[in-house]
Amino acid sequence: MRRKFTYAGNNRRGAIKVPQHAHPLVRQFANELNEQMTTFAEVSERSGVGVDTLRFWMTRHVPRLDLFDAALNTVGFELAIREKREGA
Repeated sequence: MRRKFTYAGNNRRGAIKVPQHAHPLVRQFANELNEQMTTFAEVSERSGVGVDTLRFWMTRHVPRLDLFDAALNTVGFELAIREKREGA
């Protein structure tokens, strides 16, 4: 029997809830999914990252870099290292 999730991972486009306590990069990722009207299920299918893993990033876990990069790539983004700006 499959469990139905009513939290952020439902299949309603643009309905991912972004908790304030989530890591800032995860919040930005979720906001981008909402803007692109993309679901966790679609990102999971294209990236190979489990739907539950994507959901857990919102509430429980900080993502592994390789998985986060794979998920970002599916929506047209990538992780990058840049020089820190003065005063930041």
